[in-house]
Amino acid sequence: MARYRPIECYVWSDDKFPYCSDDCQLVWFHIFLNPLSTPIGLFRAGLAGLAEDKNRNGQWPPKRYEKGFLEALAKGFLEYDEKALLIYFPKFFHPDRTGNHPQSPNVVRSWGKLWKELPTSH
Repeated sequence: MARYRPIECYVWSDDKFPYCSDDCQLVWFHIFLNPLSTPIGLFRAGLAGLAEDKNRNGQWPPKRYEKGFLEALAKGFLEYDEKALLIYFPKFFHPDRTGNHPQSPNVVRSWGKLWKELPTSH
């Protein structure tokens, strides 16, 4: 089953995103659009695995990815629990970003299954 999620152009009107480095922006898009991502803005993935995925063509060394990832963390675009390997988009369900909100009670029920698959984070 293909995973579908709308992408809103709000990222370009953010007070920080347009001014961060290109690598930070590309890492954010890579993580947001990654097949491991979920419609709840929270998913299990590790930095090393994401860096390896991005480096499949040999043009993104892990250190470059890590630098962009750490910038995204520092600017608050992502939150990361290194122990549980959880990545979270803190603005995912912001009231202005209605594209990420559930469309029906059935959607919310389906999200419950995703929650059960995620490890506990502190």
